[in-house]
Amino acid sequence: MNIPPMRSVREYRIQAVLLAAIVLTAALLSQRIYVRLDMTKQHTYSLSSYTRSILNSLEGTVTVIWFRSYNIEGYLPSLQYVEDILAEYERASDGRCLVLYRDTEELSPQQLQQIGIVARQIERNSNNTQILQNLYSGLLCEYRGESRVVPFLSDIYTLEADIARFITEMNQDAQGRSADRPVYVALPDGGAEGEYKYVLPWLEYAGFVPIMLIKPYPELHPEIPLLVIGSSYFDADMLTAVDTFVNRHGSAAFFCVCQYCGYRRQLASNPETKRRTYRTACPLRIRRTAKPCYGSRQFPYDITDSRRRYLRAYQLSLLATGV
Repeated sequence: MNIPPMRSVREYRIQAVLLAAIVLTAALLSQRIYVRLDMTKQHTYSLSSYTRSILNSLEGTVTVIWFRSYNIEGYLPSLQYVEDILAEYERASDGRCLVLYRDTEELSPQQLQQIGIVARQIERNSNNTQILQNLYSGLLCEYRGESRVVPFLSDIYTLEADIARFITEMNQDAQGRSADRPVYVALPDGGAEGEYKYVLPWLEYAGFVPIMLIKPYPELHPEIPLLVIGSSYFDADMLTAVDTFVNRHGSAAFFCVCQYCGYRRQLASNPETKRRTYRTACPLRIRRTAKPCYGSRQFPYDITDSRRRYLRAYQLSLLATGV
């Protein structure tokens, strides 16, 4: 009967040393090498090259604090990926971005309100009883004595862009360059106080400095973007100003309910110019860039005294280009 020879003590020692070396090397590499695959089509969980360039240009450290309720992910599942994006910011910043997490149970509602963090009430069942629970999920960004707040963070789809914008704004404000973010705004008469009263506050919240266009219309500088809402108040002076702006390669966004402007109606009401087409009456060509929004209805408007034309309302879908 053949008995296999027993391994020597030396062989066991060599195996033990090799195993220890492999474990130690793996531990060291895991601390230095981070492998993460973003398989989403739009790379939702990876920072863009633009965001990375902003982080690389920082001269100090930006602090991002997420104030959250301990069970917030249970009610808003999408927030489970917030930590991934914040961690990506921290890794890509080379020490220029510090991410902190605070449990809102450690702070009073008054303290959270002073910071700008607000609660959202969520209904939950407890022993067959509906209970309203206050949940917090706010983001605070601080840099060079400036701060920005997301009062309630409910999804991640604009999180990267919001933080990058906050950093840019805080850097500009710290340098006294707040006026670097102007935007021309054209609204119907009384629109800023009426049905479009949300527009200016929203722009200000987004970090813009709105410049309202009123008569006499100033020269529009092409380096400042233009936002136009509605078209019924457009007259010849406004059309000329906007036409010049677009032809000088200015950036413009038109949110209109129809392709026709007030100037066209003025021409149509004049028998001598009734046959003129929109293209010759208006120096702008407005083209559709999206399908009608769901549930949109037709809005009538007069183009002559005898007939009416109908167009569907388009949501954020019109652009202007020079003719």
